[in-house]
Amino acid sequence: MAFAVPAEFVKSFRSAAPYIHAFSGRTFVVAFGGEVVADSRFMALIHDLNLLASLGVRLVLVHGARPQIESRLAHLKHRTHYINGLRVTDDIALSCAKEASGRIRVEIEALLSMGLPNSPMAGADIRVASGDFVTAKPIGNAPGQTQADIPWLKLEVIDHRGTGTFSRVTTVQRINTRGGVVTGACEQAGSYRSAPYAADYVFLRNGSD
Repeated sequence: MAFAVPAEFVKSFRSAAPYIHAFSGRTFVVAFGGEVVADSRFMALIHDLNLLASLGVRLVLVHGARPQIESRLAHLKHRTHYINGLRVTDDIALSCAKEASGRIRVEIEALLSMGLPNSPMAGADIRVASGDFVTAKPIGNAPGQTQADIPWLKLEVIDHRGTGTFSRVTTVQRINTRGGVVTGACEQAGSYRSAPYAADYVFLRNGSD
């Protein structure tokens, strides 16, 4: 939307204030089909989702994948069967559905994490969570193999989300670290520095299975 004079922008922004107050902290469920993801204008939706997140709205994204599944099945030249307009999902179709859904999820997560300067995503700080995950606290550490390596860690799991592979994890270990230690001073106060590192993460759980 283009504004001829700043006064029009201020007026429109003020008119949005009641909605910002009403929906900040609320959860929105946004559902869209696989056709939207394949559309060249999908990035515009990502920008809108970023705007909602910046206003304090929690987002739950539910995406479809039918075109992507159909494309994969066609590539494999697999003949599908339908009953009352619904696909009969055999083993091959199920594998294609998993692959398509996984690819779309990764693509969406990547776009939501792309904080490019001079774009609507500049400065975006969106935390994306999918599947199951754990929250853990450090209970022990050991030095890395060299002074340039961050410490090994042992963490105790204090919270679980989801019912998948990590639902019974009790302990997490970070071992075989390489790099990650930042040396030297920052160029200016308040600036950030980072150093790449690699490590192996081990997830332990109680029980025999």
